[in-house]
Amino acid sequence: MDEVLVVGAGPVGLTVGIELLQRGVPCRVVEAPQYAKAMSIQPRTLEVWDNLGVLHDALEAAIPIHGQLVYIQLEAISNAGLSWSGSSRIPTGSTPACGQQTASRRYGSGT
Repeated sequence: MDEVLVVGAGPVGLTVGIELLQRGVPCRVVEAPQYAKAMSIQPRTLEVWDNLGVLHDALEAAIPIHGQLVYIQLEAISNAGLSWSGSSRIPTGSTPACGQQTASRRYGSGT
């Protein structure tokens, strides 16, 4: 079987790579060096990762985000506080941040 090349090791690329490997399809996930796009993972992605069986590992590697500040020209224009009660298996109020390099190391390149 031919190897599938997945370009991009963000949440979508890693999810595609995991899906392919779990279905027995060889793949390689590649990313431009020192290039990160995703700052956080949304709850729906966490649900998909739960179905794939990788949620626990992803949350262990993640750093919870407790708030977000938005600046324009050095002036704070927005301050949003976030919290997660911990009562749900999947965080919905606090978005965990799983660094792209950490996720890539943890789940590999698919080879």
